[in-house]
This record gives sequence, structure tokens and C-alpha cells, in this order.
Amino acid sequence: MRRPHPIPVLIVLAVLSAGVVWYAVWSAPVYEPFTDKHDPIEDDPAMKPIFVAVDREVNDATRDGPRGGGYVHVGWGMKKRLLKEKHGIDWRTPAEMNPGVFFD
Repeated sequence: MRRPHPIPVLIVLAVLSAGVVWYAVWSAPVYEPFTDKHDPIEDDPAMKPIFVAVDREVNDATRDGPRGGGYVHVGWGMKKRLLKEKHGIDWRTPAEMNPGVFFD
């Protein structure tokens, strides 16, 4: 019994591979880039100095703390508390503004 010639087999494999690549590239769903929402109060020019001062205070307080998964929530919690206690501002964290997103 004769063995098949390798060239036609390689051509068939190349065509099938190209088809798979084409399908993977062109049929993939197109997703909009993620842009997280933030509290609109952060856009108020009058509030900018307050947010800068509170961010600096949070960074100074957490500088030597542990880092790792979920740590961003610690800073946001501290920022929320400081804005409320010192400035009477009800700030919403990125996690509150983007309820379907998991921040780590």
C-alpha cells in the first residue's frame, strides 16, 4: 500500500490552520474598552485641593502598610471616611460607582 504524498497533506493542514486563525480573529466579539466611572464631585475644580490633600493623607497613612489583593479598598475606605468626617463630603468609591466590576 502506498503512503500519501506529504505535500497535499501539508497543504490541507495549512488551509485548515489558516481558517481557524481567520475565524478566531474575525469572529471574536468586539468589546468596548472599559472606562470606570468615578464620582462626579471629583471633577469640581473647587474640590480639587481637598481631594489632593486627602489623597496625600491616605498615601502617608498607608505607605508602610501591607500590600496585596484587595488593598485598594482599604485606601478608598479611609479616603471616604476622611472626606466625610473632615469635609462633610459624601464621596462614592470606584467600587460603589462600578457595581459590576471587581477591583483588586
